[in-house]
Amino acid sequence: MPRALAASIQELEKAAAQVGITVRYERLRGIRPTVGGLCTVKGELHVIIERRARDHEKYEILLDALARVDTDGVFLSPELRKLIDERRNLLKSKENLIKGEDDEV
Repeated sequence: MPRALAASIQELEKAAAQVGITVRYERLRGIRPTVGGLCTVKGELHVIIERRARDHEKYEILLDALARVDTDGVFLSPELRKLIDERRNLLKSKENLIKGEDDEV
């Protein structure tokens, strides 16, 4: 694993813990194959990641999860803060498209 990617994953895992997200690596089975994502279990946020996921998949899952929560009180490198903010804006625009809020009348 490239050092930069490994360090970014560690930083994202630490940030997730600071905002109250538990990160778990497990073997995921099911009808639809998945590498993981953010979910709520008994009222608590968890990121569950397929333990055999590739590093770039782990990175993307963690980035998506942090984009869905408030990270203002968490120290992040400027690079990761920018990526999370960009991902957050992308997710918001996708949600608006799904809801039809960008449709002109």
